[in-house]
Amino acid sequence: FGSFFAPLVLVTGATLEWTRGEEPARWQSSNYVKRGFCRQCGTPLTYETPEDVALAVGAFDEPGAAELRPVVQWGREGKIAYVDEMSAVPCKHTVDADGEENAFLRNVKSYQHPDRETESWPLPNREIPNC
Repeated sequence: FGSFFAPLVLVTGATLEWTRGEEPARWQSSNYVKRGFCRQCGTPLTYETPEDVALAVGAFDEPGAAELRPVVQWGREGKIAYVDEMSAVPCKHTVDADGEENAFLRNVKSYQHPDRETESWPLPNREIPNC
């Protein structure tokens, strides 16, 4: 997934139905795994084996939902050492950027909408977590 983490929700023995837009494009990343991604923007969506499909938590409208809370970590042997120190690193909300960064961000119009059928984004009443 090209990041420190690949938070996934495993779908085992269930029927997965895509209800909006086209099914994801898929890339055979190994002899065993296919990875699904949005055909329009490239967002990673699935990690698929012959037995299971795992869905990218970040692709859900409400990735912070209790039902999506991680219950296990896989691949810890490859974890980058400083990841455990990230909570001590100073943080800022994107909208709090200073100077040139803020001028740039004020003019950015994101096309990474969750889908083309949701009327308003971000969803109303979404809480912004504190650092």
